[in-house]
Amino acid sequence: MKILLVCYYFPPTGMGGVQRPAKFAKYLSRFGHDLTVIAAQPVPGEITDDTLLGDIPDHVRVIRLKPRSARSVLRALSGRGGEAGGSSRQSGRWARHLRAWSRVPDDKIGYVPSAIRAAKIAFRNSPPDIILTTAPPPSIQMIGRHLQKTWQVPWVADFRDPWFLASDDKLPTPIHRAIKTKVLRTTLEYADAVTAVSPGIVDDFKSWGALRDDIPIITNGYDEDDFATGGQTYDTLEPNRLRFHLYGTISANAPPEPFLTALSAWRKSNPEAAGKVELSHRGAIVDYDLDSLIEKYDLPKRFASLGYAPHWFAVKELANAHALILSVADRPGLHSNIPGRVYECLRSRRPILAFVPPDGAAADILRQFDGVRIIKPNDTNAAISAISDLYTHWQSSPNPQIFPRENITRYSRESLTRQLVDEFDRLTRKGNQ
Repeated sequence: MKILLVCYYFPPTGMGGVQRPAKFAKYLSRFGHDLTVIAAQPVPGEITDDTLLGDIPDHVRVIRLKPRSARSVLRALSGRGGEAGGSSRQSGRWARHLRAWSRVPDDKIGYVPSAIRAAKIAFRNSPPDIILTTAPPPSIQMIGRHLQKTWQVPWVADFRDPWFLASDDKLPTPIHRAIKTKVLRTTLEYADAVTAVSPGIVDDFKSWGALRDDIPIITNGYDEDDFATGGQTYDTLEPNRLRFHLYGTISANAPPEPFLTALSAWRKSNPEAAGKVELSHRGAIVDYDLDSLIEKYDLPKRFASLGYAPHWFAVKELANAHALILSVADRPGLHSNIPGRVYECLRSRRPILAFVPPDGAAADILRQFDGVRIIKPNDTNAAISAISDLYTHWQSSPNPQIFPRENITRYSRESLTRQLVDEFDRLTRKGNQ
């Protein structure tokens, strides 16, 4: 089958948003399909991870386009500082205005015409059998709709997360919001198939009045290959200390405060045990000041924020902790969010303290497995109790707890890509009837 995958984020761009299209590309190719990918080039300042390119076979055709968006103008403004008679404060104000007004429906709209043009050139002789678009950014779905009409071939629109529905506060006018709504409704009406990473996203669609009943859930997941070299060794664990590990980006959507508040309170109540705990973090930090966090919560002296690392290495580190910490902010727009790192933490088989909305999609997934403590983000007492339980168990048995979690295999990237192929097969059979 000849497949066109259109996305914005793709290796060597790093961070979590690239994992889904990268793993789809890896396994679609491994299953024998002829794959072409159209994606944006990384821009200066973006986090990159060249090791992710190892997932993309050489015979996959990847067309990388220079992004055409407001971001380049914003960078120019910020770089000029006070030149041309303008102050940095004025430049910042203009940058914020430009960022807001460019969201029609998002600030990547400039990528749409260049991606459409590249697709038509790449398939000038004959169209693909399937078009797959994966968002965010939402404007990616506009590319799929245009190519579907041009080529009259099936289009599958994939929604990776609920950001599309959670960004109204960034839109400056009702016209912007109307355009965003129209893109969503057009996608749901005309796409031959729609897939989403969580049931909550489908519920969000319905709350917007954009109804469609045939949306299969193809979640994010983990790649078994990423764990192949990780093993279950404890070589780097300090036997005299209990290690908690924060995995993934620290941000307003994944705040560290629920855990840090509880850890600080527990250490004050257990001074004799306080020195036997260490804390590590692997990932980016967005809109947080690390030094302020350390001071405010009196974090252990053995605390290390290790920054961003190649994905395979960050996954391997999960085996080097006694317990993993997950966090999803309890606020509108995020209840349907299931971060991709959830599945990697589950696959690690380590105990998990999950500070997530108890009625949210992440909690629904996590409840399926042993060794997971779901804690309402503002329930500090429950968090202190969970920390105490882990410490007590560690005192009696210093080696990390291992939970089999055999049923995690349904969330392997290979299995999930097979679900996607089933959708492709259904559409092509339908088209041949």
